[in-house]
Amino acid sequence: MTEGTPEYAWSFAFGSNLHPDRRGARTDHAPLEVTPGRLAGWRLAFNMPALHLIEPSMASAQPAPGQTLHGLLLRLTPEGFASLLRSEGGDRFYEAVAVDVDAYDGRRVRAYVLRGHPRLCVDREIPPSRRYMQLIREGARRSGLDPDYCAWLESLPHAERSPLAAEIGRLYWESVLFLRKTSRGGALERYVDLLHRCEYTDPPALGHVAQAALLAPAIALGAALRLRRRLT
Repeated sequence: MTEGTPEYAWSFAFGSNLHPDRRGARTDHAPLEVTPGRLAGWRLAFNMPALHLIEPSMASAQPAPGQTLHGLLLRLTPEGFASLLRSEGGDRFYEAVAVDVDAYDGRRVRAYVLRGHPRLCVDREIPPSRRYMQLIREGARRSGLDPDYCAWLESLPHAERSPLAAEIGRLYWESVLFLRKTSRGGALERYVDLLHRCEYTDPPALGHVAQAALLAPAIALGAALRLRRRLT
């Protein structure tokens, strides 16, 4: 039997949302239930260019006959599901696709999986940063995903970033997580969308310069937040 009622919605997490700390930082709506599962005919892909200076790519679920995507089923209130979608950029970056997921406990659950928007996906894999990949690997282990799948995640390549790029990334994410808790009117979503649009500017060098300029306020905010913590 397929589970699901209007009182709640299931989301199938497969990327950084596998990690409980990451989920907690993105939304105030804790899942009503969390259970591991597998989605036949889909795969984990890193074919969505992200921010050149910070994060090379983002994870996406992609149809793939004969393959299986493991992840975590999250039962959410309608408000929690909407909050989760907003934290992923709404419909700017992903499409929520209804699928049937086989939970490890034997249930079949009707859930939504996030597929990268076709206009943003490329026809090649782009290794993500070590930071992003480690969130997924650790999240998979802590979620109790299949050991063979966890071992496969460990075998995937990741991009090595310079210490400066890694620090810029940490400051950026610190500011984003702070603004996600406090911003109103979708300003943060529009800002992130603009940053990502720079990746598709022609010539690419112009987009990278524009992206660096746009990142400056977020990096400054992240540094200020870190300094405030150290002084209090």
